Amino acid sequence: GGNEKSNGEWYFYNASLKSKGFNDFKRKWGQRTNTDNWRRKDALAEPASNRVPDNIGITGSNNPDDLDAPVTAINDLKNIINSKDKTSLKNTATAVADDQPEDISYEGMMSHLPLTPEKLTASNHLLATSLFGLGKLFQQELEEYQEAINTYDQSLKRFPDSVYGGEIFLNLAYCYSKLGNTAQADRYKKLVSSKYGEGKAAKMLTEITTAKTSEKNPEGTKRYEGIYNLFIEGKFESALAEKKKADSLYGKNYWSPQLLYIEAVYQVKQKNDSAAIGVLKNITTLYPKSALKAKAQRMIEVLGRRKEIEKYLTDLQVTRATEDETIVTNDRVAMVRNDSNLIKSPKLFDSSKAVIKPAEGQAKKDSMMRSVAPVVIGPYTFNAAAPHYVIMLLDKVDGTYINESKNAFTRYVGDNFRASAITITKDGIDKDFGLLVFTPFANATAALEFLYKIRKDAPDEISWLPVNKYSFLLIDDNNLQRLKTTKDIAGYKNLLNKQYPGLIK
Repeated sequence: GGNEKSNGEWYFYNASLKSKGFNDFKRKWGQRTNTDNWRRKDALAEPASNRVPDNIGITGSNNPDDLDAPVTAINDLKNIINSKDKTSLKNTATAVADDQPEDISYEGMMSHLPLTPEKLTASNHLLATSLFGLGKLFQQELEEYQEAINTYDQSLKRFPDSVYGGEIFLNLAYCYSKLGNTAQADRYKKLVSSKYGEGKAAKMLTEITTAKTSEKNPEGTKRYEGIYNLFIEGKFESALAEKKKADSLYGKNYWSPQLLYIEAVYQVKQKNDSAAIGVLKNITTLYPKSALKAKAQRMIEVLGRRKEIEKYLTDLQVTRATEDETIVTNDRVAMVRNDSNLIKSPKLFDSSKAVIKPAEGQAKKDSMMRSVAPVVIGPYTFNAAAPHYVIMLLDKVDGTYINESKNAFTRYVGDNFRASAITITKDGIDKDFGLLVFTPFANATAALEFLYKIRKDAPDEISWLPVNKYSFLLIDDNNLQRLKTTKDIAGYKNLLNKQYPGLIK
């Protein structure tokens, strides 16, 4: 039966086994009296706070691969010892002891050694698999390509038959190509093609070759567009993971200056300046004619002086607002028109002589400027004579990029509307819709002309932000407060289109 050893001796006749079994039971359950249902009764009697989870010592999870397990187990024991909780200490010691090998005798330890051909084969298979997994870890997660090559070479030297259908050769080709060793890369590519022409590795090699030679591969384009959108919406971990996978397949073929710029902005936010500079340099080298080249060069220069700038600001005791904070408030102080204090810029306009020039496809001037009774739709009432804001409505754009847009437009109004003292503030409607609010404008006519100007220039000023992620509206303070309360964006756009047909497309 299950209690018999290989020598045929029954368990209860073997003093050594009986002693070991008794000690194992005592170690696990403690000293027990001979009573019925002692486990159930003891569990009910013990306070819940003293019970230790089955998985204590493995970082609070059921994952046996957790590399922090030993450290966490020690910390758990230290905490209990420091608290002088003897019951928990006893239970914890028992749980840790349970993780030890059941049989620590000579025979028990020897039984785990691969001394038979079957066990040796299983051990070699496990080791080969582990070496291959370690090589992939160096290659894909850490991007330590030379270490990956060393690990793959060690695996091939020890286990030449474990090549995983040529995938190990494909990975070597990729690592060598990343290190610029094209001769070795080509050598392993040929091995994949010649020995595994119909396998998975050969198919992957064909996909990589096709992707790198076809500039208009729809699959690659779609994949990088998805990565771009993940960055914009602030799903940074997913974006970086997907980009790493896509880069391994497509290389630099589907990068765009816009994608690189938003990736650099994220790295700046994380204070990974060296990574950000590396990404920005790709813009200047791969896309020397891009409009983003100048912005990339300026950012590289600023990053190089980050410590100096931050020290200067610290010495000034300037308190910075939290960059990612989206301000949602209903207590904005309404603007009051005071013509005596207005500063008019020759670059902007004289609102008393404003001439509206509708963009192509918009309604004609006479239909947009006609004098009509105030328009009312739902909670909104349009009052053209009231002071107005111009707002930039951002749809599912992470705060990182709302800040970057604000910085870009601050430079823009400083260069083009310096005398108008236009201010830009962050605001928000809800978790999906953020706002940049441009003020002040004396009335709807003045705000409308600024709206046309900034809407026309925005694709150049924030070329890294997709145009379907933002729109520009004009609005007075009363309607803005109602918009933030009702969240009825479509209703307010209908109001504007009623007053200015064709303004909102």
